[in-house]
Amino acid sequence: MLSGTVITHSRFNASIIKSVRFLQIWRIHNTKKFEPGCREKHFSRSTKQEILKSTVYPNDKIYQDVKFYVAVLNEDNYVNHNSENNQSLWF
Repeated sequence: MLSGTVITHSRFNASIIKSVRFLQIWRIHNTKKFEPGCREKHFSRSTKQEILKSTVYPNDKIYQDVKFYVAVLNEDNYVNHNSENNQSLWF
């Protein structure tokens, strides 16, 4: 979906019974020649349980040198990740 240059955005949970958990990340293209856009991805809990699941990477039409990972960890568990070329990491 393309959003143009101005976007009005709202998320809400229509259910009064079920909770909703989502992560929304906004980032800027590394060039101005592409139109803004948005996309949704869903990853089942089992595909990200106790591992770093790659969700977005540079050649994934995001036009930015960035990678996103997601993980669901049980208490007292951890994952290891080595950065490439001294890239910054945020957790």
